[in-house]
Amino acid sequence: MQERHENAGRYFDECARTCARYYLPWLKSRLAKPLGDACRVLEAGCDKGGNLKPFAEAGCRVVGIDLNAGALEAARELFEARGLEGVFLRADILEFAPPPNHLYDLIILRDVIEHVEDQPRLMARLAELLAPDGVLFVAYPPWRMPFGGHQQMAVSRFAAHCPWLHLLPGPLYPWALRLAGETPGKIAGLLEIRDTRISVRKFRRLAAGAGLRTVTERFFLINPHYEAKFGLKPRCLPRLLEVVPWLRDFFATTCFCLLQRQE
Repeated sequence: MQERHENAGRYFDECARTCARYYLPWLKSRLAKPLGDACRVLEAGCDKGGNLKPFAEAGCRVVGIDLNAGALEAARELFEARGLEGVFLRADILEFAPPPNHLYDLIILRDVIEHVEDQPRLMARLAELLAPDGVLFVAYPPWRMPFGGHQQMAVSRFAAHCPWLHLLPGPLYPWALRLAGETPGKIAGLLEIRDTRISVRKFRRLAAGAGLRTVTERFFLINPHYEAKFGLKPRCLPRLLEVVPWLRDFFATTCFCLLQRQE
């Protein structure tokens, strides 16, 4: 586990900084409503709420839901300490029921879908919660990218810093993790991510199946969040790599996708 994830304030501020610099400006021009009191923003899998901070500062009505009670408590405390208003609820997004006719102008799903088992149901539920002219922002790491298996969360330095380790076939991947000294619990968690992995092609199918159309996609060679994590300046995937699916899937460290309901 990286220290930055254990330090709630640090992780909150990193997410908020990335959102303010790279998500919010990109989304702002695509929202039907201007940012402010009338704009409703929901984040599914909000963790400690950092992504919602810039929207709360802009006056939006923000709601974050997550299954992690500790992360939600940290979110409430961090928002209160900064004089911000936000609602944080412990709930499963698949069962989440907002007040009647309470739909959202923007829904954020950042680095979450690759952890969810029932992805078709997830996308269908998000489509139901979206206002007719609302926007769904999804960011996800394509499975074949260097750290698409989230192995950076491993305890051993070898596993945490070994790109494409998760692409070892069959039983070789868990064998390598055991050899590196990972615990059975950590190995089970990493294998779960392999089971729920997401690719660009798969995500597009899921979106279409949920009645959503893609407004735009952006692929990054250097994930914008790497600026806060590693001091690396974000960089879009070169066009030559983007247009070749095999290369795109191996070198795009994240995909940003904006979706709306199909008319």
